[in-house]
This record gives sequence, structure tokens and C-alpha cells, in this order.
Amino acid sequence: MKKEIYHVFVEGIPRPQYRARKGKYGNFYSPDPSGWKEVIQGYFLQNKQPVIKGPVFLTIFFYFHKNGMKENERKLHTQKPDKDNLEKAVMDALTGIEIWNDDCQVYGSTTIKVWTGGKSGAKIWIEEVVNE
Repeated sequence: MKKEIYHVFVEGIPRPQYRARKGKYGNFYSPDPSGWKEVIQGYFLQNKQPVIKGPVFLTIFFYFHKNGMKENERKLHTQKPDKDNLEKAVMDALTGIEIWNDDCQVYGSTTIKVWTGGKSGAKIWIEEVVNE
């Protein structure tokens, strides 16, 4: 049985997880010039629950604003950024604020990208599997 823990809409322009870079002194880092991960973390910290210990199912809808579309209109988004890189940025952001212990707890996910005439952002559902 799944138990919904979070259902959050994060407003902003969705950004992918950037590839690790090698710094000037040989250290590795993952750049996030847009601050997208911090925006995600801010929304989730407003309603922080205890750390999820069990398996997690993650559902994410990424919305990209497109001028000329009606607010409730949706069209499939088949351009960059890639779905998996967008999803990884969300999972890394949530691991960073201990929503779960590690993103390896995500056993399954559904991720969809769409154009919209409404707000850009990401609607994120996190469900924990509960054995009763």
C-alpha cells in the first residue's frame, strides 16, 4: 500500500542536474548556476516530515511555459533538457535535505514533461510503500 507523504508544486524554470566538473585544484563539483535545487529544497522544507525510511515511488510533472498557449493547454515537451537529468536534479535536492536517506530508495517513478501556457515549475508527489 502506498502512503502519500508529499504533494508539492515548485514554481520556477525546471533545470537539469549538470554533469560533475573538475575544479581548478582537482576537486569535483556539480554546478547549479540557476539555484533550482535550492528552490526545490525551500518548498519541501516548509512542510518537512520525518525522514522516509522505506521504498519510495516518485511522480514528477515538469511544466515549461510557452507563450501563445492557453493557461490550461498542455503539449508534450520533447526537447532538452532531458527527462532523466531533470529527475536527477530533483532527487539530489531531496536527498540533500534528508527527505529520504538516499535516492536509491526510489524504486519507481513517473516523469512527464509538458509545455503549458501557465506557470513553469514541477509538481512532485512522493509516496512511501507501507507494509501493513
